[in-house]
Amino acid sequence: MIVNIYPGDDGKSHFEHVDPETWRTDWQIDPAKGPINFRSRDPGYFYDLHNESRRQYVITLSVQVDVEIGDGTKLTFGPGDVIFATDLDGQGHSTRTVGDEPWVYCAIPAD
Repeated sequence: MIVNIYPGDDGKSHFEHVDPETWRTDWQIDPAKGPINFRSRDPGYFYDLHNESRRQYVITLSVQVDVEIGDGTKLTFGPGDVIFATDLDGQGHSTRTVGDEPWVYCAIPAD
């Protein structure tokens, strides 16, 4: 699953499911935009509504994470799922680990 989280004109974040057949697949990674980070968040981790500090791809490597936007819509992402996080302003989204193991993910700066 590939999902874009983007800010709408209403000041809230929105989900957009992306068709991998038509989505551009030539990602450009520019080290000048920041490092590629591998991160781990403990079971029970919760980060309330927040914005991203940069446009980035977030790829879940283990377990699952729930991402919720301001209208209450929630999606669960598992290993191999990609979030294209572009909601740098507006209401943002929240994240919560699912299960009894750490959520491990990779954050890659986008062009």
